Amino acid sequence: MRWLDEPPGRLTAEHYSAKEIAAYATMNRRERLDFIWFKLEEGAKLFSTLWDAKIPRKVLTR
Repeated sequence: MRWLDEPPGRLTAEHYSAKEIAAYATMNRRERLDFIWFKLEEGAKLFSTLWDAKIPRKVLTR
């Protein structure tokens, strides 16, 4: 959550693709904030989709 007010200076390959890392390096602060918020919303939607799936058991891991 700390990145939602001030974006990180760079991204790591652990969580982002090479294409995202390269694009992020060229972004200004506002674009970086928009990108971070977009990725948060994207992750939240995926989590909700999996959580609401009509299956008897769920396992969510990192």
